[in-house]
Amino acid sequence: MQRSDMDQESQAAFAAGRLFDASTEKIAIVVNNDYSLLDHRRNWVEAFLGAQATVLVYAEATGPHEQLIDRGVKFTNTAIGREDVSLIRELARLLRLTIVLLRERPHIVFLIQTRANVLGCALPLVLRRTRFVRVFGGRGRVFGDTSGGSRLVKLATRICLSLSAHCKNTTSIFQTPSDLDYFAKRQMAVRERSRVIVGTGVSVDKWSEQSQAPRTDEPVVVMIARLFKEKGVYDYVDAIRLLRKRDVRARFELVGPIDEGLSTSVSAQEIADWEREGLVRYLGRQENIAAILRECHTLVLPSYHPEGTPRVLLESAAAGVVRIASDIPGCAATIESEVDGILVPVRDPESLARAIERSVTQPDLANRLGMAAQARARREFPVERVVAQVLDAGGVRRR
Repeated sequence: MQRSDMDQESQAAFAAGRLFDASTEKIAIVVNNDYSLLDHRRNWVEAFLGAQATVLVYAEATGPHEQLIDRGVKFTNTAIGREDVSLIRELARLLRLTIVLLRERPHIVFLIQTRANVLGCALPLVLRRTRFVRVFGGRGRVFGDTSGGSRLVKLATRICLSLSAHCKNTTSIFQTPSDLDYFAKRQMAVRERSRVIVGTGVSVDKWSEQSQAPRTDEPVVVMIARLFKEKGVYDYVDAIRLLRKRDVRARFELVGPIDEGLSTSVSAQEIADWEREGLVRYLGRQENIAAILRECHTLVLPSYHPEGTPRVLLESAAAGVVRIASDIPGCAATIESEVDGILVPVRDPESLARAIERSVTQPDLANRLGMAAQARARREFPVERVVAQVLDAGGVRRR
């Protein structure tokens, strides 16, 4: 991808990166997979490139890594694994990652999400001259109330995160103050070397362009997420059933990949059953979320997963779409209920159904919430501000 082919958001991130000078530095990113990086933090990569850094990415190759290579990123296919793996496989992965990082000797390493931070917990001790930035987009499933691993896995994770947290060459980034408090109280973060950066940044100009397109006459309600239980998928379907009984006129869609690696994943058979019932239209994984939001009237995320600040809530805010989400810290960080969206209690299909009904039957309310959300996205979540904070966290010099 040439710079002239970049979208507005990527261009804004690249331009913000130009205010920093990393021309003599290697910046490494360790993350689960290429899709996750491009879906959630493409802007960060562009900012690092804008600062003229040599960018290295260590992640599992699932297909879109070619986009990174086209941008001049050095990509290494590296299996990070899921949160609960055997000790032998864990040690083997740690050894491989340590070897490749020792070979490259990066100046800054971003360890993104709990999985990468557990795997790389000892790296700050090995690469003492390297600056490590631990990035947490939520607490991770292991610390969730309903879906984490065993007590032994939680203990092991806590020990690993505590080890890296107390190394002097580490900084931690959280998306909500409550997550910082949670980790700090359990000795998994040091407050003095931690900061809160809300979201990953959006370009309101890009997403607001999408909102100018005419939407369909029939209100379209969409849930966009990885499809597993804690994202609230079943609550969404139950709410649709309630709305069908009330003859609420709307089209309901479900967007996102089936996460087969999780025990609580929604199955393809369940989705097929819902479609046969006429409840939802399943669109699978979509690369062009802007096209989905262009026709979307209401975006729903009834999650009780330990979220950071879900990117889809920022994108839909920038697009001026009505947002309905569960009242958990990550969602509440982006929504002030009844001002720029609606928050509902977790695992409460009835409350969710009532909120959806209000959004699709009260156009004045929908217009007010959408406009307020867009204004807030422009004011609080601009990509330029976020990537600058990220580069500052990594210790990159300003020009």
